[in-house]
Amino acid sequence: MIAAPPEVFLYEMEELAMKFVKKLLAVVLAGTMVLTLLTSCGISKTKIEEYIKSMPSVTLESMLVKGPDSHVTLKPVKNNDAALLASKVKDWLAISANADKTAQDYMIYLMDDSDAYDSFRETFADDNKAEYVGISFIKLPSEKFDSQNAWIAYNLMSKERVMIISNWDATDGSEGTVSVTTEKIGDKTYVFAVIRTPGHDSGTGGDGGTIIM
Repeated sequence: MIAAPPEVFLYEMEELAMKFVKKLLAVVLAGTMVLTLLTSCGISKTKIEEYIKSMPSVTLESMLVKGPDSHVTLKPVKNNDAALLASKVKDWLAISANADKTAQDYMIYLMDDSDAYDSFRETFADDNKAEYVGISFIKLPSEKFDSQNAWIAYNLMSKERVMIISNWDATDGSEGTVSVTTEKIGDKTYVFAVIRTPGHDSGTGGDGGTIIM
């Protein structure tokens, strides 16, 4: 038998060593990914309200189509506002004729029935008090993910989603409150929020745009 030259032996040893290193790196990488997933789960434990509180500002639309936006900061509060909003939606969806409907359908119903809308908003807003009142809700995704609460907070507070139900615009730069609750209705889970912040006359008697009802 002819012995292999030393350089061949060294090459084979280097190749084996490289394979070992690759396997070791794969194990380390897998462990790192698991550790990342485990530690990132802690992000989701941060409450939705805390994410809202940490926002530099929340943009709220005017009652008027062409009215200026307002930028406010919000402090989470423990009151009955969000729970009351959730119960309003839950009660409407509990009616047999509405069994296959959603929270969004309830809002459409309110827009189409002025008496129902007036009764609904009087539960939350006092026209004699200079206060902006806005409501918002979002249906949770069917599958959870690590940054879910941050995603919920961002979308819940988006100006396209928040619906103004008072006759006052939010005062720009003001500090308001937000009440948040999570409610399972049927096979869907929603997060509801009610915003209150100092308000001012939107100037509906002036040269504003069209009032959104």
